[in-house]
Amino acid sequence: MFSIKNLFRHGPGPSSLYSIHPFRIAKEFKDECHDATTIIVTLYGQLKDNSQENFTVQALKNAISPFVTRIVLNEEEEEDPEISLAKFQAFGKKKSLIKEATYHFTKLGELSEIEDINLESVTIKDLLDWTYENGRSIWEFAVKTDSSNLEEYMSYKWKIMTKSITHGLEVEGSLPGSDSEAKKASLYLSRSLQNRDFIQQVSKTMAYALAVIEESASGKTVVTAPTAKSSGIIPGVLYSLMEVYQVSEKRVVRGLITAGMIGKLLYKEILNGNTFTDINIAIAMASAAATQIMGGSPKQVIAAAAISLNDLQHEKDRINSHMSYIELNAMGAAKSLDNATWALLSDKNITKEIDFFCQLTMEKEYIEVN
Repeated sequence: MFSIKNLFRHGPGPSSLYSIHPFRIAKEFKDECHDATTIIVTLYGQLKDNSQENFTVQALKNAISPFVTRIVLNEEEEEDPEISLAKFQAFGKKKSLIKEATYHFTKLGELSEIEDINLESVTIKDLLDWTYENGRSIWEFAVKTDSSNLEEYMSYKWKIMTKSITHGLEVEGSLPGSDSEAKKASLYLSRSLQNRDFIQQVSKTMAYALAVIEESASGKTVVTAPTAKSSGIIPGVLYSLMEVYQVSEKRVVRGLITAGMIGKLLYKEILNGNTFTDINIAIAMASAAATQIMGGSPKQVIAAAAISLNDLQHEKDRINSHMSYIELNAMGAAKSLDNATWALLSDKNITKEIDFFCQLTMEKEYIEVN
């Protein structure tokens, strides 16, 4: 079953498809080959073509270390240019083949990890009916219906997120591949301290989001949320709420689970979308989490996500932007707070927002719970 856990994987940025998931699978392959001395990885299709700018080779070597590693960019065999494929071969002391496996990568993981996705039993109606009938929250529905040990898993991921923020705020200099584009997280945090009240909170939220996404762009360890290119938004928002409103770590983790529930319902949009849709969905996930943490009802949580997704169709068709994905992460974190505020101020008649979310997830219109 596809789990919320699939949306929160950690590894080296800057890409879910080209660095984080290959890194994870390479480590798993290495761990299964105790007698190997050399591992050869052959890259095909998009994985090969985009390997340099996404630090794929370095990620694979780090994962397979201390084994001798050879990374081969396929130039001999015919291939589908649309695939993202890697063939792993482990050899022993006498150059005998110990193990061979081929992996097909997607934005949400290796193909075998998601090909049996079945979400027919998870709908907005089921979710809201259960929460109101039992007087419970969305995060509790997620724990009940998703995989085991979800709270422990998300608590561990949150710790990695906070490390990305604290480290990202300390690092200065230029972003990889650009001598002119400086890292801004530390600067923005310093400037935020010159402001007061609401402006300071928004400024800090943007700085925290920048800290994570700049870590990702530099090939450092981050948690996908739901992808590497959108990984700054959710931790930026939750870290800000934790600091400003003294929110406990347990409540933050529960908010993270709620964010995951929203992402799980939108997995098709993530899987088939682009960087702009990833960012838009991350805003929806962060808005939903913030709304729950600040005392919103389950309906308000869904409404916050729906408000954030108003431009999703436009983002699907977008090819480029005058702003980088790094800047869009910072802006998206600030927008998440606005959307959560709107949802919290809304009255009980927010059925149209819930209907809109149902349409996005291919459900019928929501029927009001008595």
